[in-house]
Amino acid sequence: MTFVQWNCRGIKNKKIWLKVPPFSTSEFWVFQETFLKHEDHRLCSSKNYFYIDRHGRPGGGLLTAIPKNASGRIIPTGFSHNFNQEILAVEVHFQDFHFIIINLYAPQGLNIENVKYFFDSFSIPVFIFGDFNLHHPFWGSNRSSPLSNDFVEWLQNSSFILLNSSNPTYAAYTGSASLLGLSICSASISHAVD
Repeated sequence: MTFVQWNCRGIKNKKIWLKVPPFSTSEFWVFQETFLKHEDHRLCSSKNYFYIDRHGRPGGGLLTAIPKNASGRIIPTGFSHNFNQEILAVEVHFQDFHFIIINLYAPQGLNIENVKYFFDSFSIPVFIFGDFNLHHPFWGSNRSSPLSNDFVEWLQNSSFILLNSSNPTYAAYTGSASLLGLSICSASISHAVD
């Protein structure tokens, strides 16, 4: 299975990018900060879309797209969608696989204490993709924070593994680079990821 995760910081003017690799060749898209409105979510005819929009303030929004030959449904998370955390969970049946895709955006850093029980609650494999906004030496940063230290401790004691390399996913206007977008999955399904 192939996935592409992207904090697009507004996709409306970047739709042309979806026609070239890695987007055109990936089976699953997991996008953060889409800035889309309900009527804008039709990006590609070969995908089914699941999304949440940020209400009451511009920006934000999550979109998870799956192949047309897959079935999926949104799983209620029980979390209030606020400006500090957006979470979209989709249950997927694809080929011989049954799994959950969790898409998240935490603009001020993910507090694992708020979500770890949700992440650990599923009896089927889980993929977690998102813009966690956490810095830690575990994924190549030269600094850390209490939130990132808590996250790494949870990750090391969980049944999840980090799929990322230490290649940066964000470049600041100052030229500094960071890995803020993380891709994590249950160890039991990691063999199925290209």
